[in-house]
Amino acid sequence: MTTRFRSLKWGLLVLLALLSTSLWLPQHPWIEDVLLQKPAAGYSVHLPAGRILFEPFLGPLLFLSRADDPLQLVLWILFWLMAATLLLPIVQARRNGAAPGRALRTGLTWLPVTFILLAAVLLIFLFSPFPSSTIEHEQKDVVLVNLHSHTYHSHDGLISPLRLMHWHERNGFDAFFLTEHNNHRASLELVEAQRTGVLPPEPLLIAGEEYSGSNHILLLGLTRNFNSKDYPDQAAVDSAHSQGGAVLLAHWFSPQRNTRPLAHYIAMGIDGFEIANQAEGIFHPEKYTTALRRAAQEHDLLLTGNPDYHGYGPACLAWNALHLPGWRRLEREERTRAIIDLLRQRDQSRLQILLYRDRMPIPAGLTWLSPLITLLDYFRSLRPVQLLAWLAWTGLLLLFRRFAPRIPEQLRIPLQPRELLSIAGAGAAAVTMLFGLWMLVQHSLLGGENRIFLEYGTWLSIIGILLFIYCITLLKNLKKLNIF
Repeated sequence: MTTRFRSLKWGLLVLLALLSTSLWLPQHPWIEDVLLQKPAAGYSVHLPAGRILFEPFLGPLLFLSRADDPLQLVLWILFWLMAATLLLPIVQARRNGAAPGRALRTGLTWLPVTFILLAAVLLIFLFSPFPSSTIEHEQKDVVLVNLHSHTYHSHDGLISPLRLMHWHERNGFDAFFLTEHNNHRASLELVEAQRTGVLPPEPLLIAGEEYSGSNHILLLGLTRNFNSKDYPDQAAVDSAHSQGGAVLLAHWFSPQRNTRPLAHYIAMGIDGFEIANQAEGIFHPEKYTTALRRAAQEHDLLLTGNPDYHGYGPACLAWNALHLPGWRRLEREERTRAIIDLLRQRDQSRLQILLYRDRMPIPAGLTWLSPLITLLDYFRSLRPVQLLAWLAWTGLLLLFRRFAPRIPEQLRIPLQPRELLSIAGAGAAAVTMLFGLWMLVQHSLLGGENRIFLEYGTWLSIIGILLFIYCITLLKNLKKLNIF
């Protein structure tokens, strides 16, 4: 039995074992009622046909994007991929009786290629509207609303207003507040553009602002422009209320945010708090969420949950389900007023916080194993139709391997795996470079108001150019370097 055949056999056995976990250790995704901490009645998870068809290619990435801390998970994935890149040549060298020093040099040579391949995959995923699983319901009196979102008019946003509207539409929202950091002039212009038919009429767009005072505060339902720079907290709250708007305290549960006690904000007359925020992670320290629940109950305030979406990836994890009978029959301004009035009335019985759940939190001491745990959780989450997609693609791969030797010689790609890997690395570097240049162009078009385009664009351009040159040089010198 050849080494290649044994590797294929063991690979198939491992894949089948992972796929079987969804049958004997299932944890299928569900929509949870945050306040009741149990599955929400009347809601389910919708799997788009495109997601099912390309499950083996999209599913793991979409599952990764729903992690409680995606950045930390990506860093651990990078760590283990680089460790494998270093260690596998050493293991192979020991089997062949080769010098381990040369094997180590081989691993070091391929490290940059490993890095750029992962970076390019993540960049493509982050900026592509892949069909992600989302919420589904048939309750005519329920309106799904996001109270917290950003476009590239915020210093840390990466998405245009039109793409943001499409993201909300794909994720089932009927309305959303645009809450740029410390400004809302552009938001008021976009509201007017939707009112006059320049933008699509749905989902409903409402102007707001995320004001940065002693903490971040959401000012919702703004109708006139004002410069909140250097405003004290109280002035920002009063400005929103004077326009008939509502005020929510954003992500106070995050340890770096809660610089002042809740009493400070309650005394200012805020209308409620966020108790869940996708951008800050879904799982939070219990002492903070308990404090928010207690304060909301004692002071008759509202609890909400929001995506705080900035343009990273297609997934959505949080919705506010508002009970507003007849809302869809109202005119545009009446719809806006109905949503804001419910927030101002602080009626928690008419606002249900929903979260997309597909895994349990990873214990702090096991974060170094988070790639493995996440992979196992992904396979546990699969439904039968997703299992069929995996089996179908595996079958196609096996058929291709069987009939590949029959392909005429002139139609085959005359390249070795290491050469293909070098070319793939060069392509990934080119993709990274193009993303960087695109971001720099966006920064210029926006007049410099968005810092993250400049920061990311500069680094991605430099990294892409350097690693493109590196991969091309590597490709030219493979034989000379004698890298196996």
